[in-house]
Amino acid sequence: MKFKNELTENVYGYDIVIAEGKDYASKLYYINPGAIIGLRINQFKEHTIYVVAGSVRAWKNTNINDWTDIAAGESYHVVPGSYYRYQASPDQTSAAVVIEISSNCKNDLNIVENNY
Repeated sequence: MKFKNELTENVYGYDIVIAEGKDYASKLYYINPGAIIGLRINQFKEHTIYVVAGSVRAWKNTNINDWTDIAAGESYHVVPGSYYRYQASPDQTSAAVVIEISSNCKNDLNIVENNY
């Protein structure tokens, strides 16, 4: 296992790779209020997010009306082959903080749509 602490700035905020093992990875996301992580799909990666602070809206597929709100202390699971996107609540005064634990599938991210 490698402890990384690699910070990457993005238009939605930033993320930090916390740790990476042969079969898993963990990341910490800071999503600015109202910011959206665009529509994505992974063919092999499976992941679960846990909202540490704030709240996040998660879309389950390409239908813009098919979403669920995830509050601090709740988790959300994404299986391989599923579309997903996340948005921090625009009513928050600070970034939503989200931990992602996933299978370690490098180069498996397909960004379908960006929201910027």
